[in-house]
Amino acid sequence: TYYERAEIGPQVDITAMIDAPIAAAFAITGADPLSPATIDNDPWSMIVGLDGSMQIGAEWFNLQLAAPETPVLHDNDGWVDFDVAGGSYYYSRTRMPTGGTLTVDGEVLAVQGTSWFDHQWGDFIAVGGGGWDWFALTLDDGSARGIEVTLSFVRAADGSYPLIYGTWINGDGDFERIDGSEIQLTPTGEWTSPHTGAAWPSGWELKIPTRGLQVTITPDVKGQELDTRATTGVIYWEGSNVVRGSLNGRPVRGDAYVELTGYASLR
Repeated sequence: TYYERAEIGPQVDITAMIDAPIAAAFAITGADPLSPATIDNDPWSMIVGLDGSMQIGAEWFNLQLAAPETPVLHDNDGWVDFDVAGGSYYYSRTRMPTGGTLTVDGEVLAVQGTSWFDHQWGDFIAVGGGGWDWFALTLDDGSARGIEVTLSFVRAADGSYPLIYGTWINGDGDFERIDGSEIQLTPTGEWTSPHTGAAWPSGWELKIPTRGLQVTITPDVKGQELDTRATTGVIYWEGSNVVRGSLNGRPVRGDAYVELTGYASLR
């Protein structure tokens, strides 16, 4: 059994942080009335500006994400059709200039970089019954902006994949749907968690011949499993990966973020 929580009260009052009109704001401490040590948690917060910019923070970080480019609408129009299982809205903001601070061992560090923000909502969790494998790749092909790729593999309870689709984001920010028939993904290894006993795919070879892409995807750290049974009721693998290979015969390199679900028993 797990519980979803919403919080109301002075502990999540972030009014003082808002100094301009906003589109949305959210804060949560994760405090558990049955665990006194959590009562004084500082809130995690997210404030979204009218232009799509964001401010996110917690006790140990504070980041400002600048207004993004035009959002990427997956499956062409931002609506992913799951046939009899319904569907979901899904968009990404793949390149948001980011700056702020991180606190590590008491030392405040200035940081800057680029953030990728995903938002998907609907009844997609009910699809398949087996879980999903999701990939987001950022590729440096030598162009000013680079290329991004997202891939979604929805897995049925019998291990088959009733839905596979992706999105290709060009160097100019334009995006196109990738049909499942174009995507070839082959696991190249496996990692067994010493904590849950779950066996996770670990490393992949990805080919999209229609786009001239052939790369390997390798986890930075094999042990990136998250056991959240106590809060969200799931065990999943989610983390950073290194990408190496070629695009149209030329070397390409980059990073990937991968999310895997449905491989672990919840018992």
